[in-house]
Amino acid sequence: MSAEHWLRPAGTWIAAGLVAATLLGAVEARALDRVVVQLRWDHQFQFAGFYAAQWQGFYEEAGLDVEIRSAITPERTVLKSLEEVVDGRADFGVSGADLLVARDQGDDVVVVAVIMQQSPIAVMAPAETPLTSPADLVGLRLGLQAGDMSQVEMYAMLRAEGIDPDAQTWVDAYIDGKRPMENLLDGRFDAYAGFTLSPLWIARQRGEALALLRPAAYGVDFYGDSVFTTERLIARDPDLVERFVEATKKGWRYALANPDEVADRITAELSRTFRLDDFATYNRFLAEQMRRLMLYPIVEPGHLNPERWRRMHGFLGDAGLVSGTFDIDAAIFDPERIHALETEQLRERLTYAGAGVAAFAVLAALWVVTSRRRLAARALRDANAQLEDRVRERTESLRREVVRREALTRELARSNKELEQFAYVASHDLQEPLRAVSSYADLLQKRYGDSLDDRARKYVRQCVEGSRRMSTMIEALLAFSRVTTRGQPFEPVETTEVIDAALFNLDSAIRESGALVQVDALPRVVADREQLVRLFQNLIGNAIKFRNEAQPSVHVGAEHVDDAWEFSVRDNGIGIDPEYSDRIFVIFQRLHGRDEHPGSGIGLAICKRIVERHGGTIRVVSEPGQGADFRFTI
Repeated sequence: MSAEHWLRPAGTWIAAGLVAATLLGAVEARALDRVVVQLRWDHQFQFAGFYAAQWQGFYEEAGLDVEIRSAITPERTVLKSLEEVVDGRADFGVSGADLLVARDQGDDVVVVAVIMQQSPIAVMAPAETPLTSPADLVGLRLGLQAGDMSQVEMYAMLRAEGIDPDAQTWVDAYIDGKRPMENLLDGRFDAYAGFTLSPLWIARQRGEALALLRPAAYGVDFYGDSVFTTERLIARDPDLVERFVEATKKGWRYALANPDEVADRITAELSRTFRLDDFATYNRFLAEQMRRLMLYPIVEPGHLNPERWRRMHGFLGDAGLVSGTFDIDAAIFDPERIHALETEQLRERLTYAGAGVAAFAVLAALWVVTSRRRLAARALRDANAQLEDRVRERTESLRREVVRREALTRELARSNKELEQFAYVASHDLQEPLRAVSSYADLLQKRYGDSLDDRARKYVRQCVEGSRRMSTMIEALLAFSRVTTRGQPFEPVETTEVIDAALFNLDSAIRESGALVQVDALPRVVADREQLVRLFQNLIGNAIKFRNEAQPSVHVGAEHVDDAWEFSVRDNGIGIDPEYSDRIFVIFQRLHGRDEHPGSGIGLAICKRIVERHGGTIRVVSEPGQGADFRFTI
């Protein structure tokens, strides 16, 4: 149904109303229009713009009395926004690309505004899963809720990359009544394709890192949450629809500019049927996610591009979900086009009716207003086009920068690998001549020591000791290079078991020094177990070695910081001057003489190497005489 059809009866009444208003000289104020909005899920920041528009009085200013309904009933039934709006129980609803499917099937739905400029749908997998392109999905067990829009986006992405989606292993994401993310983290399938908001929150709560693959990166660029209504309502009252849309946009601008305030108010005033343990933190988390998905402030809330909807319709057609053609005028609400038709029909009816001077005056005034609105609309469209051009240019610039940095990273990795291989080979090849020098020096000392004078014996002894120190340094250099050349694949590791192994290796040093080692409850991490043992062994061993007169005391703990675990190895030893806090991690750098504290001077360099291989950082917090606290992230 076209916009002209919606307005055919409206134009006559507008003309008659304007003439009557002119004759009477007054317009009677009307009561607030009652409007019902049906959400697609329970109350949360995902729908903050509607709440903010209500709380800040934007709906009331627009002459609207709005009821915002959760999709979850007290009986825990999930209402479908499409059915509620189409069947007349709600005036507006929130949905996604399934609006195009519903319209193709004959449902009376029209898109009026877009909330999420990016789709929240992605493939999620544990961080250790190789997931850099759709090809990595081949052979995996993929969790999916059959029939929803995530299936459409996944199928479209795979087809775009030349992969047959029907040949993949798909698994029902809701196994044993558990949420998909819980089943994924419990290993019921290898990856999950679906809505990312609550899964990302669950993973963060459980301290799990995720790898993500978004269809948008492969050309399947769907909109997310969008606001819709019916042709019936637009035909009956297009002005009400426009007032609702503009007030909702104002609500979203306020919510995104004041996310903490709105998130906390949602937590305090809106009850959920499906309760969360930490609803306040969850809403603040959603505020961050919504700002990213809405591309705010780059893109204004509510902005929609009809051509992008046409492309989405094409993807759905390729998937066999729609069969008809895409009628932009019927599927997308365009208030400017409706105003233009209103004005044109008003002019025709006033002309045919032979209205008097007052009617022509009203028509002239309306023409001026409409012209101004057209100019404003044209300026807005031009501004939107310029904004989209700038976004495209910036996106392309960022893409080129990413490509450049990836090339530099690959070159650096290649160079580092060659350097590591050189160090390993050089160190290995040096061992043989060094062993020869050491052996002949030992032989000279044993066979001819009695016939040599004191000076000659001193020279031979220094040669033997130098050879041994050189051998120790070469062994240390080999150990340093093996961190990357001989590392094992990462796997889930219980850190408590790693500490037990390190303490077992240090048993004699602990007994000899009388050291007291305290270990807190430690997490499970994804790491190279053997390297983690060496890391803790080096740090605890140093804590015992660099002690003062007091009984050595070492404390090992961990805390969750951002998306990683930060471990701490704290002692009560001699401490380190902050001036040398970076130097101690450099290979062969020593702060003490060999007679004072023996060692190769490479232990902390190996620690840093291991931490960086695991994607973390290491630092020390210390003062002379106050002990040292080594902190690193995994």
